[in-house]
Amino acid sequence: MVTIELRFWQLTTHGVRVNKQLASKAHGGVAATATTLRTWVHASAATAFALSGTVIQVAGAAEADSGIEEVIVTAQRREQDLQQVPVAVTALTSQALERAQVESLQDYAALVPNFKATNYGTPGESDVSIRGVTNIGGQSSSIAVYNDEFGVNEFDFDLYDVERIEVLRGPQGTLFGRNTIAGAVNIVYKKPIETFEAAVDLDASSYGTYKGSGMINVPLSDSIFMRVSGSYGESDGYLKDVGPARASDDYTNQSVRLALRGKFDKLTLDLSVAHSNIEQGVPTAVPTGVLTPVAGGVIGSPINDGQGFFPSNTRRIATDQPTNSDYKYDTGILRATYEFDGVNLVVIGGQ
Repeated sequence: MVTIELRFWQLTTHGVRVNKQLASKAHGGVAATATTLRTWVHASAATAFALSGTVIQVAGAAEADSGIEEVIVTAQRREQDLQQVPVAVTALTSQALERAQVESLQDYAALVPNFKATNYGTPGESDVSIRGVTNIGGQSSSIAVYNDEFGVNEFDFDLYDVERIEVLRGPQGTLFGRNTIAGAVNIVYKKPIETFEAAVDLDASSYGTYKGSGMINVPLSDSIFMRVSGSYGESDGYLKDVGPARASDDYTNQSVRLALRGKFDKLTLDLSVAHSNIEQGVPTAVPTGVLTPVAGGVIGSPINDGQGFFPSNTRRIATDQPTNSDYKYDTGILRATYEFDGVNLVVIGGQ
């Protein structure tokens, strides 16, 4: 099957975003036990897969009869068995993501070799690297991120209701264009299907942290299907401000995604729109006592505000000026696929 793609690009809306991890996963490595309640409602029975059975790493082609579970990826702009893709790629399926409770690229990076994602405590200040090559200032200068095969200049977003995540290591300019010197990250969300299904996730942890996520898939007709997913989370924050501002790193975040699929003989249309909004107080960070060479030459030594430096101080700050950040991220993607005899014509556009 030969695939021909026509792509129209437009810059996505940017803003500032904070890492959405629960308090049990963030805040300077301080552990907090989380209690999770999950309720699943499916039209058909689901089969559980072990994490080790759904994480597959490949560098080059492998034999089809190797006995490894078949995982379909689109690392080369067409659907292929992961074992037949001659690219250094790591793919995690939806079962692996759910069992590992992956909610962000920071969570995902802990499971993937040669891939790192770091959040610096302030919304939108995330940085990713592949094989030691990183982006400059958090922008897509050397690593490209794709949502459903549409390029987005964003690294902090909710990874709920995801089909799989692929990390391609090494230059990918031939198939993915510019800004892929180090590699590319391809995030594929679940598409609407022909049967009804629904899911609900409820999480609670220390520091007043709560999160709820849900999904529902409904067939509207024999040829049109709809899938809606969303999440809402809030936290009282981890830091303790002893200064006059009594500031907090509390946050609230919410996201919703609507996907429609229409199948009309040889034509398949996929439309998705997504909205995210997050508000956070001061950055989740404490003084380290480490100065850059330039700052050290000017100041001489770090200024101690009386709270100490990390690691002896993990949550105390002293500030007289609270800060707040408000981030909104909106995107819309339309994909049209027409099946000719032996050839697929694919058109993708978005904003």
